[in-house]
Amino acid sequence: MMKMDDTDFDALCDGAPPAEAKRLRKLLADWCNGDEQSFPVQLALLTRAQWRAAAAVPRLINEARELMERKLAEHRHQTAALIKGFADTADGKAKALEAIVVHHTEASQKAVTEIRAQLVKAEIVAQSIKDELERGALEWKQAKADFEAERQKFEQARKELETRQNWRDWLWLLLIVAGMIGIGIAIGLHIAR
Repeated sequence: MMKMDDTDFDALCDGAPPAEAKRLRKLLADWCNGDEQSFPVQLALLTRAQWRAAAAVPRLINEARELMERKLAEHRHQTAALIKGFADTADGKAKALEAIVVHHTEASQKAVTEIRAQLVKAEIVAQSIKDELERGALEWKQAKADFEAERQKFEQARKELETRQNWRDWLWLLLIVAGMIGIGIAIGLHIAR
């Protein structure tokens, strides 16, 4: 860990053996005292810039970490808001769907109740029609039996009438024959006189 009064060079030499750190300090001092355009001075300036940059890395890392944490917190907040919005929308849709299902269930139950009532009425009407058909069948059988009885009576009456007509015809025939015989006799007696 770097202390507040440590230099970038101290941070560079951290963990190095003391003899090596001493040599590096001497080399740095020699390079820094030379001509401005010389290689050692330019290298020293470059090294200083690198040390400054290296010293800024922990601060930049901390800033980047803090920025990432802020962005992550912001994303978490946005994600939570999106999830809440999605959940609210899903709840709304689910409630609407539930209302549709309840309405459909009520309508189905009402339709089933009406259909059952119609079926009961149809069953009553069908039973009434069945009873009427059975009554009609019985009346038809009775009418048929009555018709047959009347036909037989009529047939009997016809036979009796036919029999009477036959007797009457025979009687008339006998009367006519007797009348002719009587007329023939009367004419014969009249002629004979």
